[in-house]
Amino acid sequence: MAAHPRAGDPLAETLAAAADVGLLLIDPPTRRRMRLNGRARPDGAGGLEVEAREVYANCPKYIQPRVVGLPDAARPAHAERSERLGPDQMRWISTTDTLFIATRHPSAGADVSHRGGEPGFARVPNAQHVLIPDYAGNMMFNTLGNVAADGRAGLLLVDFATGRTLQMTGTATIYWDAEMVAEFPNAQRVLELEIEAVVETTPAQAGLTGP
Repeated sequence: MAAHPRAGDPLAETLAAAADVGLLLIDPPTRRRMRLNGRARPDGAGGLEVEAREVYANCPKYIQPRVVGLPDAARPAHAERSERLGPDQMRWISTTDTLFIATRHPSAGADVSHRGGEPGFARVPNAQHVLIPDYAGNMMFNTLGNVAADGRAGLLLVDFATGRTLQMTGTATIYWDAEMVAEFPNAQRVLELEIEAVVETTPAQAGLTGP
């Protein structure tokens, strides 16, 4: 991979040495996706070499079709850090149709998964909690299994129009309570992230949206 984290990205320190990674490749216009989990190492030329451990495709369910622009490496990036969400960030999460969740297993490595739905599918009850409905999917339960085994998780939102990104890390909990799940139409479970750190980077990439 001929790419590296930009200044201020929390991944920069982690990827400076060998690390478990979960990669998600999505072709937004066609909604095709593939997941690749493995071990990443710096390649000595500013990029990464990833030794694949698991490679598999998922169905396009819940992926919103859109057109995305290529990254503009010349654009400077500015990162702001906090321990809780601000009002604009809470609105952003509450109106998004797409987010990504990263988890890990103590012995099986890292994983990242797409979560999508109608705008407003994710909810923000307060500045340090995000609720995400878990719908019927590929029945592999990678994310839920990792949360049950470890609990640490990260969320990523991308503003495809401006290039902003919002990263949140914290502790995830799975809720099976029928009354709580019923508040989210068609959900089978609810995943909650208790936020410990927030990083908003703007602009992280140049983006264009489309139908």
